[in-house]
Amino acid sequence: MAERAAAGERVLPADMGAGGPQAGDQIPEGAHSSGKGYALMTQVWQPVVVGSSAGSPAAPQPRSGSPPGRL
Repeated sequence: MAERAAAGERVLPADMGAGGPQAGDQIPEGAHSSGKGYALMTQVWQPVVVGSSAGSPAAPQPRSGSPPGRL
């Protein structure tokens, strides 16, 4: 992540530790989140994404030469 930020890319970190999905929040195959796990991820990521689009200093900006819709 630090390497990408140093290269000029916008990076939006979100701490998935305490607020994110924990053991047991996956579907039985153990690799993918359950509905509860995805809801927990949403609670962590939503403030980061919404805050970045509200004109805060962390707002992602398109890179020079990026195709439309790509950052």
